Amino acid sequence: MSNPTFYKSRSLRGSFRIGMLKNWWVGFAIASMSVMFGGIASTMLIHNGLPEAVGLTYGGLFGGLCFLGSALGAIVLPSLFEGLRAVRAGVITTAALSFVSVAFLAYYLVFVPSIIVLALSYFLWILW
Repeated sequence: MSNPTFYKSRSLRGSFRIGMLKNWWVGFAIASMSVMFGGIASTMLIHNGLPEAVGLTYGGLFGGLCFLGSALGAIVLPSLFEGLRAVRAGVITTAALSFVSVAFLAYYLVFVPSIIVLALSYFLWILW
């Protein structure tokens, strides 16, 4: 079967922009971090006295919350800060809030294993 002559070949020139690279990189980073920190959470919860099955279950839950938070953050925050015409302030704010969320994660994983606070920290850490 031959190609019909009325089909035109389409050039992809100009359809790729260098800014598109950060999209896959961010997705890769979020996926790897959520798996990594879910594993760390499981290990620390088991170390702090939770039964192994419960610690692994919560680690999986925290990994899922990372994905959910990253999806909501990617949808909501850029349009919010662009609408407010405060992109630079948005980047600084999200970086600061990410640091605070990671500090909560570290404290509550090591010293006080509170499942509710950990779940919220995992969700908000990636959301920012």
